[in-house]
Amino acid sequence: MVKEDKNIDFVLYGDTDSLFINAGGFFDKHIPEWRKLSDDMKIHYVRKLALIIEDYVNDHAYREIQRKNYNSVVEDFRIKFKQEIIAKTALFVKKKKYAYWSINEEGVPVDKVEVTGLEIVRSDTPEIIRPMLKDVMNMILRGEQEDVVVNKITDYKRQLKKSHPEEIALNIGASDIDKYVHSGEVIKGTPYHLKGINNYRNLLKQLKLTKKYEDIYSGSKVKVVYIKKNSLGIDVMSFLRWPKEFEKVISIDYNEMIDKFFIGKIKILLEPMGKTELLYGSSDAALSSFFDVGGK
Repeated sequence: MVKEDKNIDFVLYGDTDSLFINAGGFFDKHIPEWRKLSDDMKIHYVRKLALIIEDYVNDHAYREIQRKNYNSVVEDFRIKFKQEIIAKTALFVKKKKYAYWSINEEGVPVDKVEVTGLEIVRSDTPEIIRPMLKDVMNMILRGEQEDVVVNKITDYKRQLKKSHPEEIALNIGASDIDKYVHSGEVIKGTPYHLKGINNYRNLLKQLKLTKKYEDIYSGSKVKVVYIKKNSLGIDVMSFLRWPKEFEKVISIDYNEMIDKFFIGKIKILLEPMGKTELLYGSSDAALSSFFDVGGK
């Protein structure tokens, strides 16, 4: 590496046993026209750079650590670094939470988005929201134009407001119901989804629907939604199958569900880029301008 690069940190992210190197930043300084090259040529240069780094690090790991500190003469017993993936873009949210668009893995061409530690799509995420989150994340990592991302987010919000209760609801396992729910009341510290079960039972009784809809028992997988402010004081409702009769007295808070489980998750991706305004319909550039090519 040339002298003027000594004070530049080309490491984008480091973990216990891996580093993401900003190859794009290095080539910008030394091969100014490299961004105009084909992806195959870019990968060629990244792999050449990776070999130089591997040899340098491995040699020093042996000579400076094994021999100097441990007086080792066994040359094949040494730390080994190697290039694993080449990513076209990457998004680092915090330690052990990142995603990247991989185009080469150990010399084999690929085209896929990989996620580590980012709980964007959890098992309890509303059914209809899961593919939407994956789609938006792919658009962000693949450098889609901002206006396209804004339009997609707006379209998804519109779809979610028209979704069925079963689709927009969270999916949560219910256990220890009898520990927290007693004779139509809940004790202090009751988890919100168990509070929702109590609300479900009470409203079924009030509307005389106990024979029409199944009760919820420990071990059930329940669906949970937030409820708009109402005269009954119900703020959350758990259910197995949504009783249409409930809509006479309560309404699902679709805005709260969308903000918490769709917008909130996308915000996690956009915050590190300083682009949260996309959630509110503002755009003026390509997302690709916030990424760089790198290798691990």
